[in-house]
Amino acid sequence: MRTIHRNISDKELLTLFRKTGKSDYCLQLYERYLPLVYGVLVKYVADVAQAREMVMRLLEQLPGEIKQAKIVSFRSWLYGRVRLFCREQLLETAYRQPLTPEDKLPEFGGSQALDRLLGEPIQEKELLKCIEELPEKQRITVYRFFRENRSCREIEESTGFSGPRVWNYLQSGKRAWQECLGKKGILSTDTDIRRPIGGLKLSDMIRIYFRSGEKGRMANRLERDALSDPFLYEALEGLREPGEDPVKSIALLRGKLRRQSGHFRRKKYGCLALWGGIFAGIVVLVLYLTTGKKEPAPPPLVQRADSAVVPQVPLQAVPVVPKPEATPIQPTEAVRELSAERLPEEKEIDWLIEVDNTSQPGSVPVIPLEAYNRYIRDSLRYPSDALEQKLSGKIKMSFIVNRHGRPSRIRVVEWINHSCNHEAIRLLDKGPVWRYTGSPESTYLTITFRYPSQNSEAGD
Repeated sequence: MRTIHRNISDKELLTLFRKTGKSDYCLQLYERYLPLVYGVLVKYVADVAQAREMVMRLLEQLPGEIKQAKIVSFRSWLYGRVRLFCREQLLETAYRQPLTPEDKLPEFGGSQALDRLLGEPIQEKELLKCIEELPEKQRITVYRFFRENRSCREIEESTGFSGPRVWNYLQSGKRAWQECLGKKGILSTDTDIRRPIGGLKLSDMIRIYFRSGEKGRMANRLERDALSDPFLYEALEGLREPGEDPVKSIALLRGKLRRQSGHFRRKKYGCLALWGGIFAGIVVLVLYLTTGKKEPAPPPLVQRADSAVVPQVPLQAVPVVPKPEATPIQPTEAVRELSAERLPEEKEIDWLIEVDNTSQPGSVPVIPLEAYNRYIRDSLRYPSDALEQKLSGKIKMSFIVNRHGRPSRIRVVEWINHSCNHEAIRLLDKGPVWRYTGSPESTYLTITFRYPSQNSEAGD
């Protein structure tokens, strides 16, 4: 499958697919939401292997339906199409639980306005006052989820509530909390636009979510979006299936999807390539038969009778005399002083990273630290909200190096804000591999975020 830049929107991909009809654009759209499609199918289908097969069967139906359907938002349209596909397969497939009607799903309201209020210290008292008016279990769950940024798994372990009850308390508590803030005129009713999570792809977020054991601030961020998005909410319910590694299953499906795209291309151009090869062979054979005859050899040269024969005299080898090597000229003291003045001064390295591996000796990047620091400096994209607030500081992360040399179980220990956290995790996750030592102890990496004006001063 041809790689398409991740910054292209769904609407642009839809337009390109409808204009050109190339399956690569449709496959790219489908691959973006592959974890969500697979998660929803696993939630309702009893067999995981059958859910994987249904993912590929749904793909075969999409290209024709996309061309005919009037699609405003591809994400919403795909969610409805997945649920309709489940209903179509109801007679052929055994289901673990009946398909929940859309009108009985939990109420999913936008939470972007809540997130903006949580960042304003002026409304602190009113926010806490509305939380205190909630019932006890809802109050504990909502406070720890929205104020302490804990994930549902962490709330479940600290309170003893079961996983489904934590979600129920969050849904009902969030709804009551929003109603209280709305009555006081604090919470606006504007429709919020869904924003991407720190510029990371959805598949990356889900992979980090499950590799971290559903804990940490990144898990809390993904679950907040799940409270506002029924597609993501149902997908996470299915991906939590016990005994199933969702990250591995999604990777297998993605590989199968790409092999399927290659099969389509081979099937389309296979006959054309076959006939082209036959035609080329016929042309080569005809050219060989028409131009392959041997030309008659030229007549031998006849020597004239009156021509004199010149005897061949062997040449004597002339000995080669090596040239004397030139003695190097020693520079004078004045020349030495002048050359020393013109030598460029060595610049000190501007370190943006600090690696703490005292508990796990040897867990360092495979490349030199200077090269890793250069990668961080060249790849760091300063978040726009941090630029507006002129934020700077250090983000410290802990992680484990797996046997493939990739950082896993990434957690943010010291942080600046959410967008900077996501950028630091992206740099660590997409960066060079680390040395694997087999130790279960964590390694700590600190990345410094400097405001652009500070960077220019440091470069001077």
